[in-house]
Amino acid sequence: MQAAFDSFARSREDFRVSAAAWDIVTDHISRCAEEDDREDYMLLTLCELFLKSGTKVMLEEVEDRPELNGLHADVVGKCEDGYFPVHVAEIDEHCSVSVRSLRPAGFDSRPQPDFKIRAVADEGGATGFIYTVGLSGLGGSVMYPMLTEFGREMFVRDVPASKVESVAKLMNFLVSRMEEGVPVNDEQLVQSNGLMMASQLHTAETAAEVRAEYHLEQPDGSELIELHPVVSCEGNDDMWGRILTQADARAMAAQAGL
Repeated sequence: MQAAFDSFARSREDFRVSAAAWDIVTDHISRCAEEDDREDYMLLTLCELFLKSGTKVMLEEVEDRPELNGLHADVVGKCEDGYFPVHVAEIDEHCSVSVRSLRPAGFDSRPQPDFKIRAVADEGGATGFIYTVGLSGLGGSVMYPMLTEFGREMFVRDVPASKVESVAKLMNFLVSRMEEGVPVNDEQLVQSNGLMMASQLHTAETAAEVRAEYHLEQPDGSELIELHPVVSCEGNDDMWGRILTQADARAMAAQAGL
């Protein structure tokens, strides 16, 4: 178990495990008096932070199937009694392998994200809306609740056509921050890709109303973060969500007659 744990520990930055989460892991392990307790906690850590469905691994020290050693595989399910179901693509075989025989693949081992960003607008329409699908299912952790702020979906309404790509990139930026353990909560300011937006966490009631109104294909019961542009100038798409410079502020003041 120790060899498998150490190999993933060395690759924890590749899996975007936050420093805060890893400090908890090492502190807990250091306080385990019994070897069995240490191994149980190591297994739990591997399950929670690394070996999720879709993770790419290399097989080593498979004693009962030595022909599998050195082959790459994909984790395809949850651990049962210390064994993970994997698919070995090189021989097109599904099998169950001990966690002790799993190592990081040596390239991008993290499972590819299952969430999608969807943009919806009427044909020829000036504005539309953008939302995430599946973000809430990316594996929030019971063991490390501070690791991710998943369990939430995102939504932006009245997005000018010229800003759709920037908003999508901002959403991807927020997801990467969530993976690093930085939460997205209510009443936060977010700056990315030339935009400044404020977050609003909907109540369960208003989230349901928004999903019904816009026909958002998001999981029932997931929380909903709506992002609003800090600056929204009607009729001026270029200013929508823009991070204001001093020149912008002066121009807006002049237009307002201030």
